[in-house]
Amino acid sequence: MLSIFKINDPYRLIIVLLFLIAVQLPFYFSDLFITIPEIEWQVLGRELANGKILYVDVYHNTGILSSLVYWLLSELLPGNYFIYRIIGLLLIFFQALVFNVILIQSKAYNQNTYVPAAVYALLMMGIPDIALLSPQLMSLTFILFAFDLTFQQIEGRRKQDWMVLKIGLYIGIAMLFYPLSYLVLLSTILAFVFYTNTIFRRYFLILVGFMLPFLLVWLKYYWFDQQADLNYILKYLIFPSANQILLSWRSIVLLLALPILLLFMSFIKILKARAFINYQIRLQNFMLIMILVGFVMIFFDYHQSSHVLVMLIPALSFFITHFFLMFRKTWLAELIFLLFAVYMVSQNFLLSYDKTELPELINIAEQRYKPVELPISLKDKKVLVLGDHRGEYYRNELATPYLSWEIARHQIEEMDNYERVIKFFNNFSSDMPEVLIDKDVWVEKIFNKIPQLSHKYKKLNDQVYLLM
Repeated sequence: MLSIFKINDPYRLIIVLLFLIAVQLPFYFSDLFITIPEIEWQVLGRELANGKILYVDVYHNTGILSSLVYWLLSELLPGNYFIYRIIGLLLIFFQALVFNVILIQSKAYNQNTYVPAAVYALLMMGIPDIALLSPQLMSLTFILFAFDLTFQQIEGRRKQDWMVLKIGLYIGIAMLFYPLSYLVLLSTILAFVFYTNTIFRRYFLILVGFMLPFLLVWLKYYWFDQQADLNYILKYLIFPSANQILLSWRSIVLLLALPILLLFMSFIKILKARAFINYQIRLQNFMLIMILVGFVMIFFDYHQSSHVLVMLIPALSFFITHFFLMFRKTWLAELIFLLFAVYMVSQNFLLSYDKTELPELINIAEQRYKPVELPISLKDKKVLVLGDHRGEYYRNELATPYLSWEIARHQIEEMDNYERVIKFFNNFSSDMPEVLIDKDVWVEKIFNKIPQLSHKYKKLNDQVYLLM
């Protein structure tokens, strides 16, 4: 199986595509696998399609380019989750292809091979719910483009100002898809400092390229006198201060147990080998930094769901490919690769369909939608959830701008400030929720500060309030 991808033949990538389709096909037609973030993307796209403006009329931590994609999909296929999975799958295949081509062109290995694409696909298919059109996945596409030019800078043969400017530009675009992608800029600058002799002017150029996409977005908000709204939301995009933990660190580590084991075994093989030139060693060091950056992103991610794990996939694929290519015994490499493939695919299926005892250790159920039991029928209602929602927005509309609970919570906590009370009252009264779902006595705090709202709602139970 491994030998199929060792051959320098681009048509081997067709096998990768067929593999991706075969693994994902059983998941495509089931509501069982709709995730909590996926519901938010749908709600966000629908609100924007209704004419609302991100960061002004809808508060959420999604990057503006991701929101535009969700808006477009909501216009074309409203309420369709299937399209998120199809496009996500095609994007994974495209990334595997691009990443493999980058590694071949950069001579990262001592042979031209399509093993990285195969490993990339296996890692993606081994993690439940990862093959969706998430902001992280869209952002990763442009990060890979930045990798291509960064590798060329590390190699040192082609050092041109436009290349450095484009690196910053690609990372800036990636940040507009997924705000935490700015951490990739820090790792790139570190690579330039330690592994290149880049002059000061080019550091300035990479920062200019990085800031340019954001500047264009800021000018758009400035033009419509909405820059204050953007400035307010910006801190929640770059420095998220509250996480809705959908996947625990224990679950993350166990999901990545085999890849991490192969990663450490790859380190051992690389350290023992003396078959690499200095340039290849510098690439390895850069990809090691990217693994550290990937874990930092997981820590700061707003949801900490399996979607953010895509940020680790390129670096893990890079090193695991080294592990398989450095075997002298071909039969042993083939056997381990086969076991690796079977393990990753089986892990996805067994966890998704709850056919193993592993869910007690790896709990992916928290990030998936389950019907919510409420004293009223919750469908086609205007809903506001005060607290971390568990899918209450599914097949409902958002009331008020507060799709992000983090932002709503901060505004409620700041109601000792008169201006905050006015702002919250205006946001609330302009789009009154038909159903208020209170997870932790937040409604009482609101009603104490804005008593006129309390007369408009009937309390059905400890958590549910109905507009009268």
